[in-house]
Amino acid sequence: MNASQRTGTICLVVLAFLSFYVDLPGSVAAQQIGTGTASTFVCNLMDDRAVALGIGGADLGVSVVDGSNLWMIFGDTASTGPPSAGPGSRRLVGASSAIESQLPFNCSSYSWLTSGGKFYQPLHSVRKAGIDESTVPAEAITLNGTIYIYSMQVNHWGAPSQADAHGVLFKEQADGTFTELTS
Repeated sequence: MNASQRTGTICLVVLAFLSFYVDLPGSVAAQQIGTGTASTFVCNLMDDRAVALGIGGADLGVSVVDGSNLWMIFGDTASTGPPSAGPGSRRLVGASSAIESQLPFNCSSYSWLTSGGKFYQPLHSVRKAGIDESTVPAEAITLNGTIYIYSMQVNHWGAPSQADAHGVLFKEQADGTFTELTS
């Protein structure tokens, strides 16, 4: 997938997330709800704010509302730099990235979450073939003020339709980090 395809994918995903969280003019909102097929471009999340943190793209995202905040959590976050492991390698710099915004969502006021001057990674991944090549969010909920993220952890990407993967549940801790629940 090239950069423009990835950006297009993210824009489509964002439209799906934001259809319930964006303060749209009444006529647009009514049109979206009434037809179920209309869409409205809201904004491109891969803007200068993302680039400043080294984010060149991300895929597979979920959203969750926590009080008056909207979180958007993305998997497989790619850097803005060249691949680090030779031809055909991916420019992945982290398992995940996250955006936080007040509701209703406003393109001018959301922010990528950071930690230590870099983008915050709520999900971990060792990024090693046969162990954990990728961890991507599949769903998120808030329960009693705590965010839980259900993710797909891919141990190995095989031939098409032959990935070795399993589900993993992460729980938000008091310090804002996420820990994998094992049993």
